[in-house]
Formats: sequence, C-alpha cells, structure tokens
Amino acid sequence: RFTSIVDLLSRSRESGPSPVLESALTCIYQLGCFIHFYGDLGHDYPTPSNSHLVGLCTVEAIVIALRLGICVFRVRELVASADSESTCWSALVSGISEAEASRLIDEYSSKKATPPSSKPYISAVSSNGVTVSAPPTILDEFVETCISKNYKPVKAPIHGPYHAPHLYDDKDIERILHQSSAL
Repeated sequence: RFTSIVDLLSRSRESGPSPVLESALTCIYQLGCFIHFYGDLGHDYPTPSNSHLVGLCTVEAIVIALRLGICVFRVRELVASADSESTCWSALVSGISEAEASRLIDEYSSKKATPPSSKPYISAVSSNGVTVSAPPTILDEFVETCISKNYKPVKAPIHGPYHAPHLYDDKDIERILHQSSAL
C-alpha cells in the first residue's frame, strides 16, 4: 500500500526494478513534466488551434501503462531465468549498423541454439547504432562474446522485454487496451 507518489517511488526503489511500476511511474513523470512546463515555467499553454488535449484520459493512460507493465512482467517471468545477476534487458550499441547487428545475433543464436523466445533481438534503431535486447543472462553473454570487442555497448535500465513482437500477440494488445469498467 502507498499513500502518495513519493511513497510509491520509495517502495519501488526498495523492491528493485519492476516493469509494472516503471511503466506507470514513467507515465506519471511525463504528465508531471507537462504540468511543470506549462504551469510552473509559464510557457504558453497549448491552444485548440494548434493542439488536441484530452485531459480526462490521464487516469486511463496510467491504467494502460500499468497493464502494459503487468504484461511485460508476465512475459519476463516466462522467458528469463531467475538466476541472472543482471537485471538489464537492453544494451545500446553505437557505431554498428542494423544489418551487422542482425548478422551477429543470427551467428550467436545459431551457435548457441538459442530458443526463439530467448534470442537477442534489435529493439530500436538509430542513425548511428542499435539497441539489442534479450533476457539478461543471454544479453550479457552476447555482449561479451560478440559486441564488446569492436563496439562499446552501454547497458540500459530496461527491465523487461519491450519492443519484442516475437513475444506478444494481438490478445496481449487487447488486454492492455481493454476498457476497464471502473473508468
């Protein structure tokens, strides 16, 4: 139980990383930034002519963030082994192309006979690198054996399998977006 956002954040820090709380707290943080930017800092508030705001959706947005976190948590528990010392599911790798990262992932997965649900995958692509994600034990080994010799990977504080279309389906999306009768 918690009595305030500060209490929830404190309990979240004590219990360790959790996709459930991280998703909700990220959404709350983004709403707080919006309020701070337009309220406390005095910037011109968006007008109907240049934006569309739906303030009544803020509670629903946080509920959806919680549902997303619950879904990610469940998949994480099914896919990852509990014996990993690391909790990071993602590593940012600069200076590597998407094609090269895919090649390295395929080589690693073939050599290790990695099951599809545990195989490293590219979760994001930027102009000068990629983010590679996998269960922590596999990610650590992949980074150590395939990436760290030629690139400088940086672990990202991502604690679940996000951006993983091979792990989710349309039913997951329906459960996340399902309208709650309480709202």
